Amino acid sequence: MSYQVRAAEKRDIPSLKSLLKDFSKFYGSAMPLYGDDAYIEAYLDMFIGTHLMLVAESEESEVVGMIAGFMAPHIYNPQIRTLTEAAWWVAEEHRMSKAGKLLLDSFVEFGKENVDWIIATLEHDSPVGDEVFLKRGFKHKERSFILEVR
Repeated sequence: MSYQVRAAEKRDIPSLKSLLKDFSKFYGSAMPLYGDDAYIEAYLDMFIGTHLMLVAESEESEVVGMIAGFMAPHIYNPQIRTLTEAAWWVAEEHRMSKAGKLLLDSFVEFGKENVDWIIATLEHDSPVGDEVFLKRGFKHKERSFILEVR
C-alpha cells in the first residue's frame, strides 16, 4: 500500500480525533490525554491553522496517521526557532508500513526549511527505536519523566 503525506485540513478533524483517542489509550496515564470532545475539536482547529500538523493518507483517502509540532522561539533564547513534536501516531493496522516513516521524514524536511532546532520525544514503550532518529541526525539530549500526582 502506498501513502501520501499532506498538511492536515479542517475536514480531517474527525479522523484526527479518532487517532488522538487511540494515542490517549496507549499513553496509559491515570487522567486520559484526550479530554472533552468539543475542546479537542477547537484545539485541533486552532493547531491546524497555527502550527504544523501533517497526516498520512492511504490510497483510499483514509487518514491513517499524523504528526504534529509546535513552532515557537526557544524559551531561553528567542533567536532559536524550534519545532517541537507534540504527537506522532499511526493507526495500529498501518504500523510497520511506510506511513510513519513518511510522516517523520516530512516533519524533519519542514523543520530543516523553517526552524533551527527540531525536538522530538518517544514514549518509553514505543515500538520505534532510537535509531530512527539517530540516523536522521538527531542527538540524545534529554530524557523526560512524568509524576502523576492526581
